Amino acid sequence: MPLHEDRANMLVEVIEALKTIAQHGHLTDERSALIDVGTTKYINFFEEEILDTFISQGGATCRFYEGPSGSGKSHLLSLLYHLGIKKGYIIYRTALSDDLPLDDWQGITKEILANMEMVVGNQHIQSLPNILKELSKNPQYQIDKLGKTPLPHEGIRKAIIFAMKHSQGLDETQWEVLSRNILGEKTTVKDFSGAKFARFFKGSLTKRNAEVFLKTVLTSLHMIGVPGLLLLFDENNKTLTTSPTRPSNKFKKAANLIRRLIDGTTNGTLVGTGVVFAVLPGFFKHVNDTYPALGQRLMMNRNVAEGIGWRSPVLPIQSVNETESPEEFLRGMVELLLRYFQVRESMKEELYRLGEEVLEAHAGADYRRALIKRLATHLIANIESIR
Repeated sequence: MPLHEDRANMLVEVIEALKTIAQHGHLTDERSALIDVGTTKYINFFEEEILDTFISQGGATCRFYEGPSGSGKSHLLSLLYHLGIKKGYIIYRTALSDDLPLDDWQGITKEILANMEMVVGNQHIQSLPNILKELSKNPQYQIDKLGKTPLPHEGIRKAIIFAMKHSQGLDETQWEVLSRNILGEKTTVKDFSGAKFARFFKGSLTKRNAEVFLKTVLTSLHMIGVPGLLLLFDENNKTLTTSPTRPSNKFKKAANLIRRLIDGTTNGTLVGTGVVFAVLPGFFKHVNDTYPALGQRLMMNRNVAEGIGWRSPVLPIQSVNETESPEEFLRGMVELLLRYFQVRESMKEELYRLGEEVLEAHAGADYRRALIKRLATHLIANIESIR
């Protein structure tokens, strides 16, 4: 493709990205990397040290990023999501809310199984059964190791093996029954016999077995050749806090789930998996005050000026960005936008003026979303005069 066509296509992508930012304040799709300032080195670090060197070799980790709304947490998760997709990972991404409580292993497990995503070839595949069906077409993915390895939940392990072996030859009714079983829906001997299956996979997903069910799925996928899995959780409102004097049972269960995920990365029950939480300010202190069993696992040096190593599993969101001040971030963003658009000097000055107004109004770490949205809105409003 000629260079001028490449630039024209890129410009179209940037304009569409800016329109989305102007409307919603942030991006969640692959265009996030087009409007990114300061995180390139951290993303490269995450790719090389976390994904390539650790998770793809069978390791597991929990990572936490803390910052207020508008500080870049969702943007970082979007970058990690698309990095994982590019590298052949299976990804689950969600915003934590009251509709998805983190105190319910069974509910979380069903959500992950139904909504995990993977790109195979050029196809975007969603849900565990559909992913298995697609992977079964590719000799790159093999069940030999999985077939020889006992796992905590033998029912789902055997169902995954069966899907990899036979999914291409099942009729619609058989595939529907098998899919329900793999998704953790209750299936009975009658369901399987009615679909003319010769066997029944015991142990449907329940509250009691949900943890081992999920961990068996994650381990199984890594064993058949998926390089790794990323589970991304974004706290957009105070879903992970409770009364400091009387923590609720719901909070205790959610904190315990997070604790067991962390422990799973060190005791070997999680394999080839990265779990990432983006949380709001106060989460760590609150957990430490109300649930010390988790709080002691989340100790964090909060003095960014002292420097925080990226290998730390708990980081303030500003530490992953190279820009050292809001003013430097503003300069970086304006320079980035000017690389895409040829604008008159007065437009450049206007962008800086608008950005400085945003910085004056946002004294904390929450300025980034407001700043980018303001610049995007102005550029889109004047797009015809600068294209």
